[in-house]
Amino acid sequence: MIITPWGLLLGAAFAASLGGTLVWMFRVPRQEELPPEEEIARVRINNILVPSLGTPFTRRLVEFACLLAKETRADVSAVYVIELPLTVPPDADLPEERAKAEKALSEAKEIAKGHGVELYTRVLKSRWAGKTIVELAVRDKSSLILLGAKRDSPEIFGRTVRYVIEHAPCEVLLEVPAKVTAA
Repeated sequence: MIITPWGLLLGAAFAASLGGTLVWMFRVPRQEELPPEEEIARVRINNILVPSLGTPFTRRLVEFACLLAKETRADVSAVYVIELPLTVPPDADLPEERAKAEKALSEAKEIAKGHGVELYTRVLKSRWAGKTIVELAVRDKSSLILLGAKRDSPEIFGRTVRYVIEHAPCEVLLEVPAKVTAA
């Protein structure tokens, strides 16, 4: 075996590049500076927004918002968004939907009253509930949006939940009900 200076140089370059690649692959990345845990814990919740549909599940979210509001002294707003199909004009009067909305928000107010919390309610009409919820959160300077997702649907995050998660200006707390199993 003959060793030449070019061979030594080529071997050293190969070993150095292989070593550099291995060092790069196995290095532990530097952690970005995170705020101290005390600052993370001090996130101020001052305005909670709860979209409500009047279902037992959304009533549970209203109750959770009220419990959280008592602890943090936050304001709580419940909104019922009537989604308008494209076949209906934006100013259409939908008395059945309006009645459902009023009933849902009346039940939400009763829950809040039972917890000693004042609840602000609104009924809004929109083509897309997710966008309306996000716009309302921006306008009201909400610090938290409480949402629920259905476990029993093929797509656990519907378009409204997906939109709010992706575009919300604040924290979003998502609750998915426990899976019910036959006993």
